[in-house]
Amino acid sequence: MGLLEDRATRERLIDLLLRLPGASDDVQVRRQLASALPSGMRARLPSPGSAYNDIRALVELADDENLWAPGQEPLLLRLSGEAVMLAPGGTVIHAELASFHAALEAAWSKRKPPVQGPSSRTRNASSASETAGAPAPSSALLRRMLLECFNSAELQVFCYDHYRQVYLETEGSEHPPRAQALFVACERDGLLGELEVLLRKERSRCFERIENSLKP
Repeated sequence: MGLLEDRATRERLIDLLLRLPGASDDVQVRRQLASALPSGMRARLPSPGSAYNDIRALVELADDENLWAPGQEPLLLRLSGEAVMLAPGGTVIHAELASFHAALEAAWSKRKPPVQGPSSRTRNASSASETAGAPAPSSALLRRMLLECFNSAELQVFCYDHYRQVYLETEGSEHPPRAQALFVACERDGLLGELEVLLRKERSRCFERIENSLKP
């Protein structure tokens, strides 16, 4: 069994995906949805047919937990996340897809092992360093990193990959407000150490430049 608990839940997701602009009459939109899956998985999909059958096959494939790679998020979460990004911001379908996606994430969080994926590992490493008395990351450094080392689109992708709730809450925001929201969320949840680890990994040269500029 995957994340979809019953047929009614599966049909609900199919209906939501069919309501995406163009999904019911444009095969390219359905192919865009399928791009959330690895290419090897997409090869398992049947040739394009009716919109309903295409979407149903995609959902059933993505929810087959036998195809999920160990230690990675389920394919169904990738699919629902892609749908959220395709839905126009501020619309009813965007809100409904975001809500459905959040429910799937909650269901997955109850099933996955305690340590799962980079985010969990970095969070554990952060907690360990803080327990050992390591200095907290510089707020000025992290704020400047988020503002100077990413453009608006890159920060949106960063939030989507690592801080999904911030991504959902800042949909349509400009770059500075999104950067501020991410910093505040990490500060509130005790995740500044994790944020520093991710920034060092993804923007190492920029991190080093700003870190050096802040030294006395």
